[in-house]
Amino acid sequence: MQRRDLSKILLASSVTSALGVGSAQAQTCTAPCYAPSAAEISAGVTPTNLSYPPGDVRRYGADPTGSADSTAAIQNALNVRQAVYLPAGTYKTTAALTNNIAKRRIYGDGPAVSVLKPTGPINTLVNTAGLSCVLMSDFGILGDSTTLDGIVEASGAAFFESRFENLDIWVGGRAFYLPGEFNTNSSNPASTASVDWMLIRKGT
Repeated sequence: MQRRDLSKILLASSVTSALGVGSAQAQTCTAPCYAPSAAEISAGVTPTNLSYPPGDVRRYGADPTGSADSTAAIQNALNVRQAVYLPAGTYKTTAALTNNIAKRRIYGDGPAVSVLKPTGPINTLVNTAGLSCVLMSDFGILGDSTTLDGIVEASGAAFFESRFENLDIWVGGRAFYLPGEFNTNSSNPASTASVDWMLIRKGT
């Protein structure tokens, strides 16, 4: 082998090694890694932890220990046109969460293990998407006497063909306030509701 050929091989080897190092540095999470989705890019939402799949609120910085405020992280998940998943944990919120996307699912791992914990006099989850056709299931809302309403329909929005399954809601206000849907309000003297399922359907 000529010296010139050997130098080419060594150069190629060093370039390959450098590329490998560069690729490793570009990796921002431990496998599996989920690249930003087209829906996230379209919504202008940048994930903070790519080791969780799109829709998982931990991908956007939510803290399942309940120590840090998860309001912005969960709202970022809600801003993307996708299903939103609340894994087991307690998620502190300090402002109303808003759903403005129709035909979406918001779900957890069960009402006793995936819990939204509103803090202060706020509504917890407000729907502003008209004819929303949402499915909310398998999570809980654990407020206190100062908490306003649990699941709320904004003025002018309709929960058309929406379904609520396996929810526990404990708030100071109304568990459900859906004034556009036959003036539906669900609460008891303790301002709580346990829902196996409830279907909201508007006649045509």
